Amino acid sequence: MKRKVLICIVLSFLILAFGCNCSSQEGYSRSKFAKISKLVQDNDACIRNCYEAVAEIKDENTSFLYINSEKIEKTDLNGEMINTQNTVEELQTPFKELKGLRGITTRNNALDFGGWGSVSSSIGFLYSPDESITIQDLLPADATGEICVMDQDTYFWEQTDGDNSVFFKRITTSYYYYEMWF
Repeated sequence: MKRKVLICIVLSFLILAFGCNCSSQEGYSRSKFAKISKLVQDNDACIRNCYEAVAEIKDENTSFLYINSEKIEKTDLNGEMINTQNTVEELQTPFKELKGLRGITTRNNALDFGGWGSVSSSIGFLYSPDESITIQDLLPADATGEICVMDQDTYFWEQTDGDNSVFFKRITTSYYYYEMWF
């Protein structure tokens, strides 16, 4: 009986030591997650309206769209700036109602409300109505490292030979929180 207990302890230790290292995810800010969750709740209807407006602006030739209170930038697949057909005032109407949010960028079939943080980190959230966004969409193209599944709504990635990492967590249906460290 003692031998079985000892084997179980050793196996548990080996799994912890050599398995997926997800302990770094504990470093994510619970208070920032709570603040972002509140922003999402306060702006839900407006964010959905913004998504519809972006769908009208973005087309198959657009690779990047950035919107803030002063300007809208649209970039084609070659990285060249494109003029929009509508006036900036018309395009910005739904975005002016956002409270406490900064610029919006597009990422696949999602809106990215990010940019909080510092030189070495970034915090934000994504709105993906079809829920197609995943942690892979936030990783660099040449990402190396394992994605750790904390639970069905929480993921953590850490670069194999570097200091980059990403924490990704569902806030609620269609909304996802992230923290990135570089």
